[in-house]
Amino acid sequence: MPTQSSPRLDHYFPRWDLREYHELAVDGPSDEVIRAVETLTWGEMPIFRVLIKVVSLGKASTPRDGIFFGKAVDAGQRLERTDNEVVFAWIARPGATQENRPPSAEPETFPGFDEPGHAKIGFNFRHADGVLSSETRVWSADEKTRRLFRVYWAVAARPFGGLCRHEWLHAVRRRMREAERRHAS
Repeated sequence: MPTQSSPRLDHYFPRWDLREYHELAVDGPSDEVIRAVETLTWGEMPIFRVLIKVVSLGKASTPRDGIFFGKAVDAGQRLERTDNEVVFAWIARPGATQENRPPSAEPETFPGFDEPGHAKIGFNFRHADGVLSSETRVWSADEKTRRLFRVYWAVAARPFGGLCRHEWLHAVRRRMREAERRHAS
């Protein structure tokens, strides 16, 4: 159970089928911690970089100095950003093609979206009381989609996504510690 609740994530995902939560102590002002979340480079995320290469069979390009956040959340949309939290989400449809892709996640309509055959996926990063947390939630609009996402979750999303989220939290903490060392000297 998370030690931090997220009213913003609760707003967009009042219910969910699948969930994963990670947290790590990270010192620093919340706005700077969230800025670090958003500005990490691929070079600071080596595990994720290797996974992208493996999954794409070597075709994906991840420049070391490129911003990780933009590429990592290309499929999604930022629903909200405050001084201590950022929430991203997207609507997915198993088997969707470019021609029949799901609608985009809009902050005003996302909470009520419930079209069968679709799933809502979202995650956040939140910094409060010296703890940086990240939570992922998935809600499927019907039982068939729920079953499909549970398989995907078990095989790919949870093991690899959890590993990457863990790395992301640690990379933010490293960056914040380096900034504090520079500031102290």
